[in-house]
Amino acid sequence: KKKKKKVSDPTKPKRPTTAFFYYVASIRAKVKDDNPGLSVGEMSKIHSAMWGKLSDKEKEPFEVMNTKDKERYKNEMDVWKEKENKD
Repeated sequence: KKKKKKVSDPTKPKRPTTAFFYYVASIRAKVKDDNPGLSVGEMSKIHSAMWGKLSDKEKEPFEVMNTKDKERYKNEMDVWKEKENKD
């Protein structure tokens, strides 16, 4: 038997973006231009290798963005949960 996919609430806040995904968004176009014709999986391997080679200091701006996004998510979830409890 197949399990039915759980329907998510469209009003629920989106989860925070990770530092890695902020980094990938900043380099995606350059990597794609440098490596035309690569599949998404192959591009992901390049992105993760590049991320792994970064120092903590180079990762810091992306981790700051992640921290801010976590705060945004927490605040939005608090509001959303409060609204859900009223209904």
